[in-house]
Amino acid sequence: MPSRRSLLRTGGVLTALAVAGCQSEDGAPGEPTSDRGPTVRPNRLRATPVRPGAVETGSTVAVLTPALLELVREATATDGRVDFHAERPADPQDGRLVLGSFSALQFDGETYAASATAAGFASEASYRYTVDAVEASADDGDTVRYGSLNDAERAVADAMLDDGYSVGFHEEKTAATDPFDEHQFLRTDSGSYRIRVVVGDSAPHHMLTLTPTAPDAGTQVVTVADRPVPERVRDVVRQAVGEGAVDLTDGKRRTLASFFEGIGYVATATSVAEIEIGSAGG
Repeated sequence: MPSRRSLLRTGGVLTALAVAGCQSEDGAPGEPTSDRGPTVRPNRLRATPVRPGAVETGSTVAVLTPALLELVREATATDGRVDFHAERPADPQDGRLVLGSFSALQFDGETYAASATAAGFASEASYRYTVDAVEASADDGDTVRYGSLNDAERAVADAMLDDGYSVGFHEEKTAATDPFDEHQFLRTDSGSYRIRVVVGDSAPHHMLTLTPTAPDAGTQVVTVADRPVPERVRDVVRQAVGEGAVDLTDGKRRTLASFFEGIGYVATATSVAEIEIGSAGG
């Protein structure tokens, strides 16, 4: 059932559209009709912060940026955690990833249980194992021989000899890599190789996990719109989320009114706000 705030928002959009003719086509205020100045004041975009748990079931939430939308898309196609790739690393100290704070998310007709986790700097590591060919005499004293490896260790060695073996940030490093951590050289029937291991530390980041689910009755289910806020009004929405409200030119008001038709909320990485479009004096 639409909230009272949603009904007021709709009324505000319609009222704003009715008086829009008093502004010029490019969005600048129209000429005053009296000494008191323009008859129509600029419209305003209001963004009221709300708790994720307070968003009504059945509501639709738009994400602010393409990076957040890509996160949702990737998480729906991945069995496990997905990192949030933003323009800059998202520090978990800034708050929890809001998309994981809803009980369930619906996207592209499917419903998922949502969970958000976070990692601080260097709390996760990646590993890259490669080899360089060396003279046979160079590997004396600290060598692992291919023939002494078990099947799992040989699989790692084969990958190293081919194009390298990698362990990602979300993967567990197994015992199969132990011989290559404990020795500097690998010897095979065809030659000798120096073992090189590069360890990468993670930047602070958020992670999202979306697991297909059939929610029980009464579970909060929020739909994520399949498009982000349009680029030409993204900064205006970002400013409204930060400041609570901003004035709008007529052109941007029209874009926002069209985009948010049927969408009641906008989500940034760490916050969700209810959106209203109305007159400045309202």
